[in-house]
Amino acid sequence: MNRTDNLYWLDSGSSEEDASYKKYSIVTDRSSEYSYSEGEDLSQEGYTSSVDIGSDTEVEDDKHVIFIFYKTLSIKLLRKFSIRHLDIITSVQHLISNYSQVSYGILPTEINYAKKSHCVGYLHRYAACHAALVFDAVSDIFDPSSSDILSPKLHKKSMNVMFLGGGPGNDLVGFLTALYSHHHHLFDLDVTVVDKMSGWEDVFNETVENLRGVDCG
Repeated sequence: MNRTDNLYWLDSGSSEEDASYKKYSIVTDRSSEYSYSEGEDLSQEGYTSSVDIGSDTEVEDDKHVIFIFYKTLSIKLLRKFSIRHLDIITSVQHLISNYSQVSYGILPTEINYAKKSHCVGYLHRYAACHAALVFDAVSDIFDPSSSDILSPKLHKKSMNVMFLGGGPGNDLVGFLTALYSHHHHLFDLDVTVVDKMSGWEDVFNETVENLRGVDCG
């Protein structure tokens, strides 16, 4: 059965009073596949996201899917935007240096995500970890033995979800991965992603495209 999910990107930094949004559809079709060559790795040891997969086999599989999803997406974006590997390494080093200031009590400076090398650098270094953290949190919320907050929602045919500061869609990927084993009654999912950084929109669009048919195992 195919299910159509509606995704919205909302630019909260729009200067217009009524910010417009674009609507996207995802069709879940098991027959669709997106493949890539294993030889086309980014080959930047020490800069790739590291996902703690724990000991649970099912959780291990889910987090492996997230890792492969972002590995595939990063390779695709490198080609699409003609980004050099060296630019990604430089961007990742800049991101690490910037975000590490938090440990010294210094707020990080705002990254210019209109620059595509910064976007892909973020995906390459942080996206899988971020999505896996969201997966863990949402899985705990969905677990009826530990919480009944969303149980009534999961037994309805439709659900509306909004991610604030959702950037490239990491929250969305983690949420959908956690939702997968709890969506038996759900047929209509409306998702809105809001972020002030309009530069993320292209990456979000590509994330949606990959979600349409990627087969991560």
